[in-house]
Amino acid sequence: RNLMNDLRPLSEWVVQEQLPVLMVVGIQEGCINHAILTAQAIASDGLPLIGWVANRINPGLAHYAEIIDVLGKKLPAPLIGELPYLPRA
Repeated sequence: RNLMNDLRPLSEWVVQEQLPVLMVVGIQEGCINHAILTAQAIASDGLPLIGWVANRINPGLAHYAEIIDVLGKKLPAPLIGELPYLPRA
């Protein structure tokens, strides 16, 4: 969990405000487990996961489409969109 300051994780503020969550998943090896665990943490905090976005961070990833398909079946929220790989300028 990311810290908002030295004392409080950002997620505590999100829980306090009961904000809906849009999860961004960096599509890479190992992201399926990470995304599922993150969705479970969001649910255990009592927050609604309204959707997820696939962020293509590796243009050479061979199994990109398969990973998107698995995440679409495993995550309890819809795929909202995909961000293409954009090289750094």
